[in-house]
Amino acid sequence: MREQFSPPSSAHYRADTQADRFSLSASLKNNHNEIDLFALLQLLWSKRWLIAATIIIFTLFAGVFAFTAKEKWTANTVLLPPRIAQLGDYLELRREYGLVLKQPVDPAQLSEKLFDAFITFSQMTDEKLSFLQKSDYYQKSIANLKSSEAKQALLFNMAEKNLNVKIDDKKLIISMQADSAIEAKQMLDDFIRETNKKTFSVLDSEFLNNIQARINALHKEHQDIIFDVRTKRDSEIKTLKNDLSLAQKSGIRDPISSGLISKKQGADLDSKHNFMLGEKILSAELQLKIQSEPIYPARYFQIDNELKQLALLQQKKADVQFYSYELAPLLPVQRDAPKRSVILIVGAFLGLFFGIVLTLIQFTIGIIQKKKKMYNSTPS
Repeated sequence: MREQFSPPSSAHYRADTQADRFSLSASLKNNHNEIDLFALLQLLWSKRWLIAATIIIFTLFAGVFAFTAKEKWTANTVLLPPRIAQLGDYLELRREYGLVLKQPVDPAQLSEKLFDAFITFSQMTDEKLSFLQKSDYYQKSIANLKSSEAKQALLFNMAEKNLNVKIDDKKLIISMQADSAIEAKQMLDDFIRETNKKTFSVLDSEFLNNIQARINALHKEHQDIIFDVRTKRDSEIKTLKNDLSLAQKSGIRDPISSGLISKKQGADLDSKHNFMLGEKILSAELQLKIQSEPIYPARYFQIDNELKQLALLQQKKADVQFYSYELAPLLPVQRDAPKRSVILIVGAFLGLFFGIVLTLIQFTIGIIQKKKKMYNSTPS
């Protein structure tokens, strides 16, 4: 009995065709809906030229950015209190003032005081802004900026991020970032020099003001002594004139008794009875008092000497460095940004990533298009 051939049904045909067309999609998954790595590698290998081209394009863009981006270089320095030997003439001048004013100077305390003042000025935002605003680097940076707000924002950003000052274990660490190594070092040198100059100007002005206040006080004391001595002298002259007038009116030419002279010399004679010394003695005393110079106490001459010494010291000038270097500013040898090797590596990885993503997207789009064609070509 011969078997009768029966053609496959349309439903069976559609199932076979769909299985053939989606065989690659099915091969990317196992029974547990997991990606078949071998099939995925086959897909990526088939698109290796697309992935390679994506890597090259991203790497080229990264290279353009790495070699055209603005460079950043940072110069650093570490400062300590000035050594005693560095104080030099300034220490000697302060010691001379101390000898005159009887105020001894401790070199170690003076060194710490100067360094503390330098730290204070270097950390002041206003001083940093003032320095940066006058710098050629800032003027160059704002050359293309039009609005004052943008210029002000750039200035504050530089003061906050580019110029950093901090204290670490009694050491002052200063760093300056600029577009080139030379600019960074030059800016750092200029900031240290300007801060030292400003600090010295303020401290020296304060010290000289204190000295001037001391001089004014000495002048006041000097004038008070002169006033007291002259007032006393004028009072004595007036008293002698009165006694002489009284003696003349009383007709007393000579002392009434010899004991009056000894009492006068011993200061036992009552001032009311001075006229009894007689006209001759009182007239001689009056002439002597008028012709003689005022007699000043020892303090008058001490003050006069101090004032002369201080006047000479005020004419002396001495500069001083408020710090010493533990690490002097050097030309930075390593660029902060851009990190070209890192940028190129990141660019290559991004190219690889987007190349893989593009391959998977293309594959997915192809599957979707095949699926649409299959359904469109299937007879109803």
